[in-house]
Formats: sequence, C-alpha cells, structure tokens
Amino acid sequence: MTDLKTWIYSLAPERQELFFRQAARFFSNRELAAIIDNIQNGCSLFQAHLRVGVLDRYRVDLKNLRNNI
Repeated sequence: MTDLKTWIYSLAPERQELFFRQAARFFSNRELAAIIDNIQNGCSLFQAHLRVGVLDRYRVDLKNLRNNI
C-alpha cells in the first residue's frame, strides 16, 4: 500500500476534500488523523484501526475509499 498520508497530500485540493468528506462519514477528524499517523509509522490498516479504537469500523477500509477518489 502506498503511504496513505503522502497519497492524500498528493491529491489536488478538491480531491483531498472529497476523500475527507467521505472518510468523515465513518471517522472523526481526530480518529482519521490517528489512523493515518499509525499507518505512517508502519502499522497495517488493521493495526491502525485497533490502536485508535475504531476496529468496529475497520470494514470501511480506507483503501476502498481511496479507490473511489
């Protein structure tokens, strides 16, 4: 998986907004930032959700959101 944080910030501003709007349906800004930081620090997507305490929303799968942008 490409570094999610780098990928997000490489998007055009309107695409970034779309990604965050879609992700906001499932995660608070704080949760999403924590997930991205955990991934940036080498965690898998599963581990990041577990560490942030949002494992119940793991099925949302940020990779799927990313593929829809």
